[in-house]
Amino acid sequence: MGAILETLDTNINFWTANPNFLSVTKFKDYHSKDKSKGKESSSQIMWAIALCLDMKEGNPWINVPEAEKKRMIAEDFIGDKKFNWETKEIKELYTEYYERCLTVAEKMLRNFNLKLVDRQQLIDKTKYDMETADQLDKMILNTGKIYSQYEEIMNMFKQEQANGKTRGGIKESAGELGLI
Repeated sequence: MGAILETLDTNINFWTANPNFLSVTKFKDYHSKDKSKGKESSSQIMWAIALCLDMKEGNPWINVPEAEKKRMIAEDFIGDKKFNWETKEIKELYTEYYERCLTVAEKMLRNFNLKLVDRQQLIDKTKYDMETADQLDKMILNTGKIYSQYEEIMNMFKQEQANGKTRGGIKESAGELGLI
């Protein structure tokens, strides 16, 4: 099996483009209770979640920091500046997507990115003075090591993508592996 998310073409209804998502109870229930024409409302929300989390190369939001990404997707894609990512339902869908659809390498890369943003914000906010100079110097000197580790994770992710590994820990069948 290839990637869980078949495409990032948001011009296509999410459910039509990715019918495999309907095999997951949380997604199927969300789809079922959508009463909008063509399930367009739930489709748009699922695309928004995919754009936030998916690490596909064609994702135009991939390099935007998390909080900014959510704000921008709400405004630019959903068309609702006040869209609430923190409702129970949206948080559950977001978590389900993260758990089921991202590979281990994608999760590692995403989490590492989040920590790098936090780290840089800490460095940026910390005043360089006699009390903080040693700590900041150590952090700055460790930046190279941290980015080397980031490159290792990125290479693991790229290798995984090139090898067509499955997402969510699903094992490929003998046919999918080309053994039969």
